[in-house]
Amino acid sequence: MTSNIPTDSPDPLDGFAPERSRRSKRVKGAVIATTVVLVLGAAYVGAQFALSDRVPAGTKVSGVEIGGQTLAQARASLTSALTDDAATPVIVTAGKKQATLDPATAGLRIDVDATTANLAGFSLNPARLIAHIFGSKEMNVDTKIDGSALYSALEALEPTLTTEATNGAITVVDGKPVATDAQSGTAVDLTKAQQSVADSWMRTKDAISLPTKEVAPAITQQTVDAAMQSANTIVSGAVWVDAAGQKVEIPQDVVAGALSYTADGSELKPALDATAIKKAIVSRTKDLEKKAKNASFTFNKKNKPKIKAGTTGKSLDGATAAQAVLAAALTDDRSGTVELTQTDPEVTADDLAELGIKEVVAEFSTPLTSEPIRTKNIANAGKRLTGTLVKPGETFSLEKAVGPVTAAGGYVEAGVVVNGFHSQGMGGGLSQVATTTYNVGFFAGMVDVEHRPHTEWFSRYPMGREATIYTGTLDMKWRNESPYGVLLRGWIANGRFYVQAWSTKYYKVETTTSPKRNIVAPRRVYTQAAGCVASNAGNSGFTVTVSRKVTEIASKKTVIDESKTWTYKATNAIVCGKEPTKSASKDD
Repeated sequence: MTSNIPTDSPDPLDGFAPERSRRSKRVKGAVIATTVVLVLGAAYVGAQFALSDRVPAGTKVSGVEIGGQTLAQARASLTSALTDDAATPVIVTAGKKQATLDPATAGLRIDVDATTANLAGFSLNPARLIAHIFGSKEMNVDTKIDGSALYSALEALEPTLTTEATNGAITVVDGKPVATDAQSGTAVDLTKAQQSVADSWMRTKDAISLPTKEVAPAITQQTVDAAMQSANTIVSGAVWVDAAGQKVEIPQDVVAGALSYTADGSELKPALDATAIKKAIVSRTKDLEKKAKNASFTFNKKNKPKIKAGTTGKSLDGATAAQAVLAAALTDDRSGTVELTQTDPEVTADDLAELGIKEVVAEFSTPLTSEPIRTKNIANAGKRLTGTLVKPGETFSLEKAVGPVTAAGGYVEAGVVVNGFHSQGMGGGLSQVATTTYNVGFFAGMVDVEHRPHTEWFSRYPMGREATIYTGTLDMKWRNESPYGVLLRGWIANGRFYVQAWSTKYYKVETTTSPKRNIVAPRRVYTQAAGCVASNAGNSGFTVTVSRKVTEIASKKTVIDESKTWTYKATNAIVCGKEPTKSASKDD
């Protein structure tokens, strides 16, 4: 079979020969490049692996050199070097104020693990290899901050770090107002301060400056300036006031001397001293004030008690007057009016009527001696005693009722007995008043509070039921525990001294007196004491007991059941002078 294909036709692959050559070259180049990359990569990885257990050379953390150390060594080095620094109190400042912050309390701690976490270990990060080859730079230690603890610690320091604002003020010096300027203060801004400490701790050795905020004064400068204007007006001259129809000039120096300013919230308020202003007004008027008189008991011509009504008074209230004068000082004519107030008696007729003073519940009398001077003292005391009211629950004091025992009080010197010796003393005879008034209280059912019998017995007094008085040392007191008042009356008549107690009969009193016992005869005593008064021998000494039983009439309840014993000394004969020397016997 004859072929139709020419025998001299070209090779169909001949056109692709150059292309095949170029491809072969590209494949060869890629293989070479890949090989180089693999070799270099292997070298890079090998280098990173070889250096993975070391901290890059030159690494410093908060000044501590740890380059070239293993991770464990680096952590140990940092812990050792920084522990003391981390525990050192931190100085913080706010303006000119300074305080110290305890890191432990404030929740400040260093974190060595976090600090070294990325300094060693296998990593493909090229920065790590570069750091190993060329060295690293210094860094700060990482910290852990307990925000709540830090805030609380700063809050505790706030008073120390606060600069108080200065309130404006006005004082008056030598009659002239002087201003104190207002100044703002500062306080720690706790939220910002918390961040400042967190950012700065272990990153500086200097004190940490805390952010502050301004604290405005309560009394501003504007307030001070306005108050100064009114102050200058107040002290600019005298003030005239009308006081119950009397014209009074209060001089400029008195007004200025009484002026003061006090802070009231955000204001400065002026005031005048109430005492000074009242004194200035009263001293420049006549009979401006009148004291109220209490209702009182008196005795009528039949010697029976009656009630004398009290009277109202009038007074100038210092505080009210000071306010009126201050208001006047701020007016154009500098004048005003001060009002007086009515004062009522503390004790009214109705008060006294409720005390039940209607009948004599006890009366006692003692005979007078033949000494007129002594009787004069007793009469004076009786007048002072008359009208004395002892309210329920009150204690009667003879010394208070009849005093003062002085010449100005109407008393004279008369015979007294002191330490067993007769002499002269102011108010001699008052022991008779004490004895008589004691017995009135005794039989009225009063409670014995204080009394002491004489050292010697005088036959004009009942045995064991008498009392003496010595101003400032001895008093005679009894207490009224009945529901009624007790009104006393004292007088002299028929050679005797009498005392009555008026009230409402409430108690039944029963008493007994024992016979004398332990009787001691008097003797002669010599004395050279100043003021000695010679006397003859008197009564013997003895011991006696007085008993008393007090019963409430209505309830029949016994409220007092007592026995009191007293021993009297003998009334010795007193000889003023030195005791004669006894004659010597022939045997001496």
